[in-house]
Amino acid sequence: MAPQHGTKDSRPDRPESLGSFLARTVAFLLLAAFGLAIVTGVALLPAYARLNEIALERDRIAASNKDDQSRIEAQDRLIEDLPNDRILAKRLTMRHFGSMPRDEYVVAATEDLRAPAPGTVYIEETPQPEPTEDWMTTLAAKLNRPNGVMVLTILAFAALAAAIILTNTPRRRTDPRAAATAPPKPK
Repeated sequence: MAPQHGTKDSRPDRPESLGSFLARTVAFLLLAAFGLAIVTGVALLPAYARLNEIALERDRIAASNKDDQSRIEAQDRLIEDLPNDRILAKRLTMRHFGSMPRDEYVVAATEDLRAPAPGTVYIEETPQPEPTEDWMTTLAAKLNRPNGVMVLTILAFAALAAAIILTNTPRRRTDPRAAATAPPKPK
């Protein structure tokens, strides 16, 4: 006998099928992974960009320190050689103190023929490192826009909420025999 209209059917609901369970699980995992990927990107990409800036600054300072160390070594060699090099000592005296030997005359030369000033140390400059551009740095720069973080955070939480709400409970399957208990249509 069919149950009366308005009363609860004493038969238990049918269990959820394996296909339905797998579909809900896959949908939840996809939506949750999308939301968590956005949250992770919003949280970690600015730190990654800052890390790249600091590494570039460190490399530039190291190149500058290498140049300074080369200058120091060249100046030390110059100082060590100065007592043994009479011509260099004489040229330095002439340049810095303006003293000229009585029996020598200085002939002016054009800029192209002029030798470097005595005691001048020339070193080869170390090339400065250039910033690297990879996809994560580019994405971090795009995230740095005023509304970028806010919009992506809202999108991430919307995806997480959709994952929870849309895949939370299985849909109840009704027994086709229960349709027979529908109330009669009024005439």
